[in-house]
Amino acid sequence: MVGLVIAILLLLNLTTTIQVRIQLLKLLLASEILLSESYPYLRLVVNWVIMAVSLQILTHHVTDRLILVLTTQKADVGNHRRVVLLHHLL
Repeated sequence: MVGLVIAILLLLNLTTTIQVRIQLLKLLLASEILLSESYPYLRLVVNWVIMAVSLQILTHHVTDRLILVLTTQKADVGNHRRVVLLHHLL
């Protein structure tokens, strides 16, 4: 089990594809439950990695949405469209 967790952590470090990272996070969540009391320090590390990678994915997603909003704004576009786009961002 420890080898599997370490392999997943290494793969998370090497991959940049968001979909792959999400799948690896799902595996980490499942393994974190199995670690339970046997490896408390490794479980703590896994929890921190899950939080950090989740925050990275969320930041990347929000940044992509914000870039979409900023690039679709034009001088002749009314406030209504901007409000609708910002509503979809949130």
